[in-house]
Amino acid sequence: MWKILAIALIGSFGGIYLNAFAQAKMETHMSENSLTPQQIDQRGKALKSAVQKIYRERKANGMLKSRNDIFPEIQQFFPEPLTFDTAEKLLQAAGLKVSRHSDVPAHSILDFRDNVVGILVLDEKFPQSVKFVVSLVPSKIGDYTVVGRVEADISVSNI
Repeated sequence: MWKILAIALIGSFGGIYLNAFAQAKMETHMSENSLTPQQIDQRGKALKSAVQKIYRERKANGMLKSRNDIFPEIQQFFPEPLTFDTAEKLLQAAGLKVSRHSDVPAHSILDFRDNVVGILVLDEKFPQSVKFVVSLVPSKIGDYTVVGRVEADISVSNI
Protein backbone atom coordinates (compact mmCIF):
# COMPACT_ATOMS: atom_id res chain seq x y z
CA MET A 1 0.00 0.00 0.00
CA TRP A 2 2.84 2.39 0.82
CA LYS A 3 4.30 1.86 -2.63
CA ILE A 4 1.07 3.00 -4.31
CA LEU A 5 0.74 5.94 -1.91
CA ALA A 6 4.28 7.01 -2.75
CA ILE A 7 3.55 6.70 -6.46
CA ALA A 8 0.34 8.71 -6.06
CA LEU A 9 2.18 11.41 -4.11
CA ILE A 10 4.98 11.58 -6.65
CA GLY A 11 2.37 11.76 -9.41
CA SER A 12 0.50 14.61 -7.75
CA PHE A 13 3.60 16.82 -7.57
CA GLY A 14 4.97 18.55 -10.62
CA GLY A 15 2.17 17.38 -12.89
CA ILE A 16 3.75 13.94 -13.30
CA TYR A 17 1.12 11.26 -13.55
CA LEU A 18 2.21 7.70 -12.98
CA ASN A 19 0.03 4.71 -13.60
CA ALA A 20 -0.59 3.25 -10.15
CA PHE A 21 -2.38 0.30 -11.68
CA ALA A 22 0.68 -0.73 -13.70
CA GLN A 23 3.29 0.25 -11.11
CA ALA A 24 2.15 -1.76 -8.11
CA LYS A 25 -0.22 -4.41 -6.88
CA MET A 26 -2.26 -4.06 -3.73
CA GLU A 27 -2.98 -7.28 -1.90
CA THR A 28 -6.19 -5.82 -0.49
CA HIS A 29 -7.77 -5.33 -3.92
CA MET A 30 -10.27 -7.89 -5.10
CA SER A 31 -9.83 -9.25 -8.57
CA GLU A 32 -12.27 -7.55 -10.91
CA ASN A 33 -13.34 -10.96 -12.18
CA SER A 34 -14.70 -11.80 -8.72
CA LEU A 35 -16.94 -8.72 -8.44
CA THR A 36 -20.61 -9.56 -8.79
CA PRO A 37 -23.19 -6.93 -9.81
CA GLN A 38 -24.20 -6.72 -6.14
CA GLN A 39 -20.59 -6.12 -5.09
CA ILE A 40 -20.21 -3.41 -7.73
CA ASP A 41 -23.39 -1.79 -6.41
CA GLN A 42 -22.18 -1.99 -2.79
CA ARG A 43 -18.74 -0.68 -3.73
CA GLY A 44 -20.35 2.21 -5.63
CA LYS A 45 -22.51 3.18 -2.66
CA ALA A 46 -19.50 2.97 -0.34
CA LEU A 47 -17.49 5.14 -2.77
CA LYS A 48 -20.23 7.80 -2.75
CA SER A 49 -20.36 7.74 1.05
CA ALA A 50 -16.57 8.07 1.31
CA VAL A 51 -16.49 11.00 -1.13
CA GLN A 52 -19.28 12.79 0.73
CA LYS A 53 -17.40 12.29 4.00
CA ILE A 54 -14.15 13.65 2.50
CA TYR A 55 -16.06 16.67 1.17
CA ARG A 56 -17.76 17.38 4.52
CA GLU A 57 -14.45 17.09 6.41
CA ARG A 58 -12.50 19.33 4.04
CA LYS A 59 -15.31 21.88 3.98
CA ALA A 60 -15.54 21.93 7.78
CA ASN A 61 -11.76 22.34 8.07
CA GLY A 62 -11.61 25.09 5.42
CA MET A 63 -9.37 22.88 3.25
CA LEU A 64 -11.32 23.03 -0.01
CA LYS A 65 -9.47 24.44 -2.98
CA SER A 66 -10.77 24.84 -6.52
CA ARG A 67 -9.33 21.39 -7.37
CA ASN A 68 -8.85 18.70 -4.71
CA ASP A 69 -7.17 15.46 -5.75
CA ILE A 70 -8.75 12.71 -3.64
CA PHE A 71 -7.71 9.58 -5.56
CA PRO A 72 -5.19 8.48 -2.91
CA GLU A 73 -8.06 8.51 -0.38
CA ILE A 74 -10.47 6.46 -2.52
CA GLN A 75 -8.23 4.19 -4.61
CA GLN A 76 -9.33 1.13 -2.61
CA PHE A 77 -12.72 1.32 -4.39
CA PHE A 78 -11.13 0.67 -7.79
CA PRO A 79 -10.11 -2.99 -8.24
CA GLU A 80 -7.30 -3.88 -10.58
CA PRO A 81 -7.15 -4.61 -13.38
CA LEU A 82 -10.15 -2.41 -14.05
CA THR A 83 -12.09 -2.64 -17.30
CA PHE A 84 -13.94 0.38 -18.60
CA ASP A 85 -17.20 -1.57 -18.39
CA THR A 86 -16.77 -2.32 -14.68
CA ALA A 87 -15.47 1.19 -13.94
CA GLU A 88 -18.49 2.79 -15.61
CA LYS A 89 -20.87 0.52 -13.66
CA LEU A 90 -19.05 1.35 -10.42
CA LEU A 91 -19.32 5.09 -11.05
CA GLN A 92 -22.99 4.78 -11.99
CA ALA A 93 -23.63 2.82 -8.78
CA ALA A 94 -22.06 5.74 -6.91
CA GLY A 95 -24.55 8.10 -8.56
CA LEU A 96 -22.22 9.69 -11.11
CA LYS A 97 -23.42 10.62 -14.58
CA VAL A 98 -20.92 8.95 -16.87
CA SER A 99 -19.99 10.10 -20.36
CA ARG A 100 -19.57 7.42 -22.96
CA HIS A 101 -16.39 7.18 -24.94
CA SER A 102 -17.15 8.38 -28.40
CA ASP A 103 -15.47 8.67 -31.71
CA VAL A 104 -12.78 11.28 -31.37
CA PRO A 105 -11.13 12.93 -34.38
CA ALA A 106 -7.78 11.37 -35.23
CA HIS A 107 -4.94 12.58 -33.04
CA SER A 108 -1.55 11.26 -32.06
CA ILE A 109 -1.24 12.05 -28.36
CA LEU A 110 -3.48 10.73 -25.57
CA ASP A 111 -5.44 13.70 -24.20
CA PHE A 112 -8.63 14.67 -22.37
CA ARG A 113 -10.82 13.78 -25.37
CA ASP A 114 -9.99 10.13 -24.78
CA ASN A 115 -11.16 10.11 -21.15
CA VAL A 116 -14.47 8.74 -19.89
CA VAL A 117 -15.72 11.21 -17.29
CA GLY A 118 -18.12 10.73 -14.39
CA ILE A 119 -19.63 13.65 -12.46
CA LEU A 120 -21.61 13.82 -9.23
CA VAL A 121 -22.88 17.14 -7.86
CA LEU A 122 -22.06 17.24 -4.15
CA ASP A 123 -23.32 20.74 -3.36
CA GLU A 124 -24.81 23.53 -5.40
CA LYS A 125 -25.67 26.85 -3.85
CA PHE A 126 -25.54 29.90 -6.06
CA PRO A 127 -22.95 31.03 -7.02
CA GLN A 128 -20.91 27.94 -6.13
CA SER A 129 -20.98 24.37 -7.41
CA VAL A 130 -19.07 21.46 -5.89
CA LYS A 131 -18.64 18.31 -7.98
CA PHE A 132 -16.94 14.96 -7.64
CA VAL A 133 -15.25 14.34 -10.99
CA VAL A 134 -13.64 11.08 -12.06
CA SER A 135 -11.66 10.65 -15.27
CA LEU A 136 -11.01 7.16 -16.58
CA VAL A 137 -7.96 7.44 -18.80
CA PRO A 138 -7.25 4.73 -21.36
CA SER A 139 -3.73 3.36 -21.63
CA LYS A 140 -3.64 4.30 -25.31
CA ILE A 141 -5.78 6.14 -27.85
CA GLY A 142 -8.98 4.27 -28.68
CA ASP A 143 -8.33 1.37 -26.28
CA TYR A 144 -11.35 1.12 -23.98
CA THR A 145 -10.64 -2.33 -22.59
CA VAL A 146 -8.59 -1.75 -19.41
CA VAL A 147 -8.38 1.60 -17.61
CA GLY A 148 -4.85 2.99 -17.71
CA ARG A 149 -5.26 5.53 -14.92
CA VAL A 150 -8.00 6.95 -12.69
CA GLU A 151 -8.06 10.62 -11.68
CA ALA A 152 -10.52 11.75 -8.99
CA ASP A 153 -11.12 15.29 -7.81
CA ILE A 154 -13.55 17.35 -5.82
CA SER A 155 -13.87 20.51 -7.90
CA VAL A 156 -15.23 23.80 -6.60
CA SER A 157 -16.33 26.37 -9.16
CA ASN A 158 -18.15 29.65 -9.08
CA ILE A 159 -20.82 30.32 -11.65
